[in-house]
Amino acid sequence: MKYKYIKLTIYFLAFGLLGLALAETPDPLITLSSDSIYYMAARESELYVATGQRLLYSPDNGVNWEVHDPLTGFGNGYVSALLLNDSAFWAATYYDTVVNNVTYSTLDAIYKTYPGEPSWNRIDVDNAGEPSIIIYDIYIDDSIIWTACWWKSILKSTDGGQDWISLIPDTTYSDPWTNPHHRVYSVLAFGDTICVGTEGGISITEDAGSSWTRIDYLSMQGPPANKVIILKQFPDTPGTIWAACRSTFNPGEVPGLAISEDGGFTWRNELNDHKIRDIFFYNTDAIVAADSDLYYSSDQGNSFYNMAAGQIPGQPEIYCTTVSAGEKIWAGTADGLYYTLDFGKNWQAIDNIPSDVDDITVNIPRDFDLGKNYPNPFNPLTTIPLRLGRNSTITLDILDILGRRVKRVYSGSLNVGDHKFIWDGTDEADRKLSSGVYLYRLQTDFGTSAGRMILLK
Repeated sequence: MKYKYIKLTIYFLAFGLLGLALAETPDPLITLSSDSIYYMAARESELYVATGQRLLYSPDNGVNWEVHDPLTGFGNGYVSALLLNDSAFWAATYYDTVVNNVTYSTLDAIYKTYPGEPSWNRIDVDNAGEPSIIIYDIYIDDSIIWTACWWKSILKSTDGGQDWISLIPDTTYSDPWTNPHHRVYSVLAFGDTICVGTEGGISITEDAGSSWTRIDYLSMQGPPANKVIILKQFPDTPGTIWAACRSTFNPGEVPGLAISEDGGFTWRNELNDHKIRDIFFYNTDAIVAADSDLYYSSDQGNSFYNMAAGQIPGQPEIYCTTVSAGEKIWAGTADGLYYTLDFGKNWQAIDNIPSDVDDITVNIPRDFDLGKNYPNPFNPLTTIPLRLGRNSTITLDILDILGRRVKRVYSGSLNVGDHKFIWDGTDEADRKLSSGVYLYRLQTDFGTSAGRMILLK
């Protein structure tokens, strides 16, 4: 099994001949593996699952699976956040980039889709592409998009992602290397109150960011450890927040679960010495993924029952959990995906997940047929055929392997019949593009389809 590590930062910066340790490197939140399940989100029978290399979708409660990638408008990187709110699924992705022979992880974009839709909408974020910037959390408060952005604190948008505003919980030191409060993992917002989980504890503002209160493991009734990677608001209980806390490098820190009932100012600690990886609320019940265990609480965290308790074969680490239709409880683990229908007495493995990115199922309606481009590979021209069964407004875009649009070939209305489009390997500015894999994506009134092609020079 091959592993690939998220490199969030590096241990040392060199200034001239000085090797100055400005900030110690945090432990990676996850270690990527093609067999592991890291993030999950479900609505009724719809289920999204993020593995180390792709995003998978099941429309029927885990019976059948599709791969979502640039062919469906989704990014080609790794998923760093996955959210289901009242109306949509949201995901943030990142990819690795090399700067001066050092590999960094960096933000790609945010993607959004609605239940039942086959394609994703891309939302670009400020500072995307810069080394070490990753979105670890997305929170939607009414129409405001909030993101916990490693290395850039908090980014929010009030216009659907067109423009972004940065909020910094601590302006004492503006350099993330020296200020752990810039290294943000999680965010909650309700009105003018914003609660932020950082590598230096929890920062709270009640005046939309004009002033901040810092709560850390040394505070009276503070969280057990400083690295707050998850913040979740308990359903229908204003001011009740659950937090997953990890140790950094300070003596006396204890990893575990923290629960606040006053908006984050004081905390009681549960599940001490456990590495909490996910917190999920189902109605008024809670499920917590910790180490190789899955804890269930029906009394707001006053007591817990371990639903895994050695029942999952091999006792793998559990990274995430959710609940879908029929009270089907899921566990995303280091060894794959499992579910239980009897609160943990019996666990079943899902063994029909696509094993390769080429195992793609895309819903293509009969109202149109997007053909394979020819020739392929090509240089300098290729033809993309299309057959329409009904009149439609269409958009045909060329994307790079990261899912970013490089050229719009056509946008407008077309009548029933056969159509052909020619792409000459150039971008919007008519500049010749380099050799590589490109995607062509068609959007119609009836659905979306796409294909791959190779430009050779």
